[in-house]
Amino acid sequence: VKRRSNEKAAWFVLLFSLFLPYNIYYGRTILPDTSMVSTLLGGMFFLDKWLDAIRKKTTPQILFLLASLLFTAGSLLLKPYSLFYGLAMVVLVWTVLGWKFIKRWELWIFALLSVAPLIWWRHFMLSYPEGIPVNNWLFNGNGIRFRPSFFRWMGYERLTKLIGGYVGIIFVALGSLGIWKTKKDKWFFFSFVLSAVIYTCVIATGNVQHDYYQIVSLPAVALLMGFGASWLVMFIGKFTSEKIANVIVIFLILVGFWFSWLQVRDYFNINNPNLIIAGNAVAKLTPKNAKVIAPYDGDTTFLYYTQRQGWPSFEHSLDELRKMGAGYLVLVNPKPEDVGIGNDYKIIGSTSAYLLFDLHKKL
Repeated sequence: VKRRSNEKAAWFVLLFSLFLPYNIYYGRTILPDTSMVSTLLGGMFFLDKWLDAIRKKTTPQILFLLASLLFTAGSLLLKPYSLFYGLAMVVLVWTVLGWKFIKRWELWIFALLSVAPLIWWRHFMLSYPEGIPVNNWLFNGNGIRFRPSFFRWMGYERLTKLIGGYVGIIFVALGSLGIWKTKKDKWFFFSFVLSAVIYTCVIATGNVQHDYYQIVSLPAVALLMGFGASWLVMFIGKFTSEKIANVIVIFLILVGFWFSWLQVRDYFNINNPNLIIAGNAVAKLTPKNAKVIAPYDGDTTFLYYTQRQGWPSFEHSLDELRKMGAGYLVLVNPKPEDVGIGNDYKIIGSTSAYLLFDLHKKL
């Protein structure tokens, strides 16, 4: 019965991972977070495969440990936030080896080589400080950590409303009970969830101001929801048949998905379609190696649509940007006064959606 319960929980975890509307949206965005989560989970999977041989008292396959090393190092390079899940990996090893894991030389080499590429990269970055964005504010830049507004944003606006669709919070709450019932792996599961909680609390301002920062916590949320759904099926099944219990829980999950979708669906909207029109014009009318100024209040979205390298704002004067290599300027939703730039530079594209100037020669 316990094995069947864990298998059911695994299917529910998979269900939430695949079909949470929040996860569907951010699974298609160009962000390192989703790749970091994938490689992190890959590292845990192969580490568990290596440990599985030790559980069965057979010869551990070094290839599994090497695969885990590559995935783990890759996740740290994609985004160092995966360091928070180091706690879960240590507990995973401890559940199999106990404190004897300290004597395993393979694990010491694994730990050192996992972080070595990250340390090298961070050291290399220091040679180009102008390319390092200000990031200290992500931790607690506005002093919001553990204030009532922090719990409101993370507990209600994000977890309950956006991700869980209101109903999902029931599964999250029941998930702790479901994990506790597993007994065998409960310490790993709890450490996995605790890793996500610690990440959320440490990167407090980043998590509050940017909802995509919760991508890192999604595996833990899906885990809790999956075990919560499994436990609820088992509980309802005590009063009725297992089929009816499954139908009730699936219905609740679908309701949660629907309410979550109502929050997420607007994320798919392109609120300024002229960005695409202007971007396509730049891609068509300029050389592929052109450098473009695409000002959009510092937002790189417009520059991305041009398919060119360049600048998302007037961080310097136009003449200075030209000396730095800027060959074209594109303005989206141009105002009448913007046409005046055409007195100095040739206009090579003009519609109500955009203005495109050639900056190579003054008129």
